[in-house]
Amino acid sequence: SCDKSKEDINTAKGTEGTKLRAAQGDLADATKDGVESEQAEQQATTFDEFLKKEYAHQMKECCDNRNGYMSQLCGLKKIRAHLYQASGKTANITDCEVSEWTDAECSATCEGGTQK
Repeated sequence: SCDKSKEDINTAKGTEGTKLRAAQGDLADATKDGVESEQAEQQATTFDEFLKKEYAHQMKECCDNRNGYMSQLCGLKKIRAHLYQASGKTANITDCEVSEWTDAECSATCEGGTQK
């Protein structure tokens, strides 16, 4: 009958309306999560770009410092050679190779000890 069909249609509308509201809520949550993910990705990208620029800056500074030190060392070696030559002596000057510094106890408590 008509009343039964009308009641079935209204029930179906109510059920579908509930499903629609639930789906819209899920969509809103997913949209929020998507926006938050995009923001986090943008922040990570910005930080990555900052780190790359900082790395490049530090590498350039390090390279510039190293080149400056090498230039100073070269100049000092030339001065040493000229001074040695000016003193009238002839010799083949070679520099010692040293290992990395390691902290250790001195072999004597006062003057004359050697640190290992």
